[in-house]
This record gives sequence, structure tokens and C-alpha cells, in this order.
Amino acid sequence: MNSINEKELNVNQLKKTFIEEKESIKKSFFSNYSGIKNNRHNSDLIDKIIKKIFFIQKGKNKRNFEKFCITAVGGYGRRQLAPYSDIDLLFIYDSKNLETIEKIVKEFLYPLWDLGLKVGYAVRSLKESIIFSEKDQIIKTTMLDVRLICGSKNLFDKLLLNFFKKIKERTREFINEKIKEREHRIKAIGFDYFKNEPNLKGSEGSLRDLNLINWCLKILAISNYNNVNATDKLITNNEKRKIESGLEFLLTLRSHLHYESGRLNDKLTFDYQKIIAEKFSLKQKNSINTKVEIMMNKYFEQIGIIKVITKNLSENFLQVTNGKKKVNIDNYSKIKSEVRKNIFEKFDNLEFKRCLINYFEKISSKDFCTKKNINEFKKILFSSSNEKFISLCEIGIIGKIIPEFSRIQNLTQFDRYHALTVGQHTLKALSILKELRNSKKNKELYRFSNKIFSKKFSKKPLFFATLLHDIGKGLGGNHNLSGAKIAKNIVLKLNESDYVAYETSWLIENHLILSEFAFKKDIEDYSVIKRISKSIETNDRLNALFLLTVSDISAVDHGIWNEWKANLLESLYHKIIEEINSPKNENSLNKKIEKIKREIFLSSKIIKKNELEKFSKITYPNYWLLQPTEEIKFQIENFFLKTNVKKRFDFFINKQTRKKFFELTLITNDRPSLFLDLISIFVSENISVFEARIFTLDDSTVIDTFKFSFSSVHKLREYEIDKKTKILKKKIMDLKTGKVSKFSIKKIKKTNLLKKKNRYKD
Repeated sequence: MNSINEKELNVNQLKKTFIEEKESIKKSFFSNYSGIKNNRHNSDLIDKIIKKIFFIQKGKNKRNFEKFCITAVGGYGRRQLAPYSDIDLLFIYDSKNLETIEKIVKEFLYPLWDLGLKVGYAVRSLKESIIFSEKDQIIKTTMLDVRLICGSKNLFDKLLLNFFKKIKERTREFINEKIKEREHRIKAIGFDYFKNEPNLKGSEGSLRDLNLINWCLKILAISNYNNVNATDKLITNNEKRKIESGLEFLLTLRSHLHYESGRLNDKLTFDYQKIIAEKFSLKQKNSINTKVEIMMNKYFEQIGIIKVITKNLSENFLQVTNGKKKVNIDNYSKIKSEVRKNIFEKFDNLEFKRCLINYFEKISSKDFCTKKNINEFKKILFSSSNEKFISLCEIGIIGKIIPEFSRIQNLTQFDRYHALTVGQHTLKALSILKELRNSKKNKELYRFSNKIFSKKFSKKPLFFATLLHDIGKGLGGNHNLSGAKIAKNIVLKLNESDYVAYETSWLIENHLILSEFAFKKDIEDYSVIKRISKSIETNDRLNALFLLTVSDISAVDHGIWNEWKANLLESLYHKIIEEINSPKNENSLNKKIEKIKREIFLSSKIIKKNELEKFSKITYPNYWLLQPTEEIKFQIENFFLKTNVKKRFDFFINKQTRKKFFELTLITNDRPSLFLDLISIFVSENISVFEARIFTLDDSTVIDTFKFSFSSVHKLREYEIDKKTKILKKKIMDLKTGKVSKFSIKKIKKTNLLKKKNRYKD
């Protein structure tokens, strides 16, 4: 490929050589696992191809190439070309013969396309390159990575000279623009940078942050007349080491991902995590964690480090452009003394923070755990603000004060339910809890939670439990039980009372029971309420447990906390609080049924006493005990009075509160496959069923009730919902005549709808 004596380009030979060298680079990667080397080799290979084409084309007419050059930009410009990344080229010319330039560019692009390469390119005159870079932020950033591949060096030097001149004029503005750009990206992402299926390029703390550091240093070097030594002093050796380590790790992981995908891909999904973890050379002695957990723990550790460094250096770069002197962060004895005195007093100071990070590994946990530091730590934990607490976690201070937290901080949850790492899920839950306290969660979904937080009860166990509720994860076995024991010792070490430690431990051991009972058991069943009330015992515990449950569920992922869950948990709360404060005697259930009947009779304008007594004879106790009184009243009034009793088939669809959920009540004679026929309809209409009850009466009448929503209902307009409701009504009516489109049992089981079925008779 290095021969420059060829007169004509042999594309087939070029393709053969390209494939062979590409395969050689791949083999080399899987023998040394270096992402930096792999990306450089990929870049060098493309350089060789472009140079070969250039020399052959130039040999035909040297004059056309005198004021023309080909440059690499983007990742290719930085020599960070991943195996299947796009190749970004910038063709520069200083000629008026545009026809010739167009022809030259095509002669380069066609062979590259024939090789199957994805090429992004721009063709600009020298003047256009500078004008466009001034007007467009993306083009200006691209120019920072520009690298000459072949062609006129003189033209390329002119390009850099003109570009550097413009950079010097607006150094601070450019750096500020890049940092603001990052801030907007972070705001848009939120907690998503610690997602269990991360984006290696775009997530906070990943390659984009490393690029930002690189760009800012280049801008500052340019403003110092290309003095690289001047910018070297802006970063410590410790920071350089961590940046290089992070870059190597991320580029290696990305190269693995590209090779396994066989395409451009930056999304590290669970499937690829499994495959790559088997090949990734990471060893951890005496670890019960899987290879996937070890690899992802390392990933989250790396992006956490890069995130903090990027944040601190960004602030430092802005200070430098303001004329502030270089930050002095080389004073170990001073920083250790400050840590022991009160680490939180100077925590917002950039010099102190960078110095702390620089010597962080050398400072022991004992130095952090002074009485004053622990008290200040607890103040921050219990305070309304969450930003400072997140910063403590990012730097690692929480792990110094609570060493057990270090283990879960970057612990990945290898499932499709949890979107975040254990540490980030915990921080998000804490953030939500504080928003409930500040009434910032004013949405209707959190209305009741805000009300509970305003009640007077000890909040300390609640805050400790939220911080430590998953502290037992990653140890194997039941994380609630192990976490409860660990948390009790932690709280005592933080100089709290036995009461606070015990209550925190209880909350953690039981932090899933409200969810278990609300979403997996029938809360209309009195025995269920009695059992959970006996476990909880007190109003204060119930209040704390409710808020912990809401925060925990809401922090799992966007949209997990919804109206149905909010209503169900609120209903469970009311039933438990009533049972705790006024426990019922099991022998009084018959009296309760009689009371329900009396309420229905007195509140109804159309139900007669003899009709109610007649109807009661064909019912069973659960019919009265497992439904709200209003629902029973509605059923009797609409389906079982003299005017309706002759109907063999009837139903009603009612919109619930705020029109997001619906309730279907169906009355018919029992027959085989009736339930499956109904489920077939729900599957065909893409309906999500949240609750289903079936009551069979003594005369073989069946009462089916379903609480449901149309999938993606939040995206549907009112007229679309009405249209879907009409179609549903039509299909239910078809049940009467047997015209139902049946789905296979397999397909129905996949919907999980059958799990919601509750059939009651005796």
C-alpha cells in the first residue's frame, strides 16, 4: 500500500489489502486489548488509503493539487477512530476552478465508498473554512481536531494560522460556550449518565467529557501562542493519569462493542455487556460478583472520576481565562489538617476540592470521621438541598464516612427493571424524598405523599433508611435482611441513638412490604390488611415506610411511579392506618357485611329492601368484603334490579379520575373460556390490565371487573381514547354472539394479564 509508483488505482486490490490490514488490527486488539492503540491503528490505516489515492491522482496532474489538501476531523482527526466509526474529512482548496475541485473530491470519495466506509465530508475554500467556523459552534469545535493527511502543507498552515487568530480573539467566550454546551447536555440527561445500559460516547463522564478537556486545553494553548507547556501546568500529574486511564478504558470498551456489534454502536446494552465481560481482562480476587458486575462497576467508577475532573477543570479553565493565577494544589499536610478540622467548611472552594481529590487515596477514613465532620455530614443529609450531598458522593466522601457505601456506589443492577446503578438509584431516591419535604413534587401523583411528609413524626430513620435501603445489595441472599443489620451498625457509628438505629433497621428490612402487598395481594381482603398492620404496628412507621416506598419506586426509572400505583398505595395506607388505630374483630365480619348493605340501602334512591335481601341470597361474603361499597351499589342498581335482571349479558365502562384509567364491569352467565375471551380482546387492543376480579354468584351469574388503561395513553388525545373505547365496547358486545377474535394461550400468557386474575366464590 505504500507504493507510489502506480499510475491507476486498482480498487479490488485496494479492497483486498484494506480487509487484510483491518483483520490484522482486529487480531492485534484481541491480543493486547488496548483501545488507544486500536483506534490509532484504524486511523493510520485510513490515512494510508487516502494517501495512496492522493498520490495516484496527483501523478495524473500535479498542478490541480498545488492548492488542495485533505484533512481529518472529529474522532478521526484525534486518531481515535473506533472500528466502525464514520470517517470525517474536510477538503480544503484555494482555487477558483470549482469544477476541477469537484472532480478531485469525487475521485477520493468513490474508492472510499467502494471499500464500504461511511464518510462524512465537507468541501470548503480557505476563506469559507474560517467564516463557517466563526458562525457555527459545531464547525468551530471540529476545527480544533483538524489534522493534515496529505496535500498542501502551506495551505493547511494558512488554515491553522487564520483559525488560531480567531480563537485568540475569543478564547474565554469559546471555552464558556463549550462548558455551557455540556451543562445543557447534563440537564437534558439528568441521572441518565449512570444508566445500567449506558451510552459510551454521550453520557456524562464518558468520551464527550474527555473531548471537552482536550478542546479547552487546545484553546488555551492556542491563546498562549501554541505553548503546550503553559497548559500542562493547569493539570496535575494525578489528573493526567486518571484522564489517560479513563480514555484507555472507554476506548477499549468501545472497540469491543463495535467488533461485537459489527457496526457503529455506542449503546452498551445488557446483551453486549455479557459478551464483552467474558473477553474483558478484569480480575477481582475473592469476588462473588459476576464478570459483568465487575466490568460495569469499573465503567461507572471511571465515568464518575472523569465527571468530577471535568467539572473541576471546567471551573479552573474559566478562572484562568479571567486572569486568575494557577491553582496551587500541592500541599498534602495542609489538606489532611483541613479534612480533620472540618472538611465541609471549605468544600465549595475549588483549590481545596482539587487538592482533596489529588491526595484522596492517601487520606484515611479515620481522618474523615471526626465528630465535627460526622455532625456536618448529617446536617447535609437531613437538609433540603441535595446538590451538595451528590457532590460528596461523586468525590467519594460518603464512602470515607460510610465505607460500606463504596461497595454499592457503582454497583450495576443487571436487570431490565432498574435503570440506574445502586448508588445513583439511592441518590435519586434521596433527591425525591427531599422534594417531597420541600413540596417541589406538586404533581397530583405526589399530592398525598406531600401531605404525609407534613405530618409530625421522627424523620431521621426515614432519611437514614433512604440512604441505606439497598446497602445489602451485592452480598448475595436477601438484601433487606443483610442491609438491615449493616445499616443498624452504620447509624450507631454515626452517633445516633438506639431508637434511630433500630427504626432505620426496621424500615430497611421491610422497605418492600408496602409494594408487595399493594401490587401483589388483594388489599380488599381484610386478612391481608390485618397481617400487614400487625407488622407495621405504629402510625409513625407507616408514614416513614410510605414515603420510603414512594421515593424508592419513583427512583427506579422515569414513568415507573404512575397514577395507578399512587392510588393503590394511598388506598392501602388508609386501610392500614384504620386497622392500626381501630382494629376490627374477625368475628365482626358478618356485622361489617350488614353495615355495607345498610349503607347501600340508605344511600340508594332506587334499591328496595326486599330486592337487596333477594340479591344477598345468591352472593358470598367476599363479594361484599373485597369491593368498595360504591362499586357494589353501582352493580346492584344497574344490573340486578327488576328492570335489569332479565338481561343475560350487560356491561359498563367507566372513566376513572383524571381520565387515565378505566373500569369495566361485565355481568353475564358463566361459561367456559369466558375469561380468556375477554383477555383476547384486551391483547388485541393493546390494553394494560392493572386489576381483575371475578365473582361467581349462586345462580351462575358472573361479575367481572377490570381496571385498565390503553397502552401509551399519555400520548393519546381525547378523541383517540374515545375511538378506542368505542372499538372495545363493540368487541365486548361481540362476546354475546361469540364473534371474538381469539389469541393463542401462549401470546396471552406473555402479556402477564392472567397474573392479575382473582376469582371469588366462597
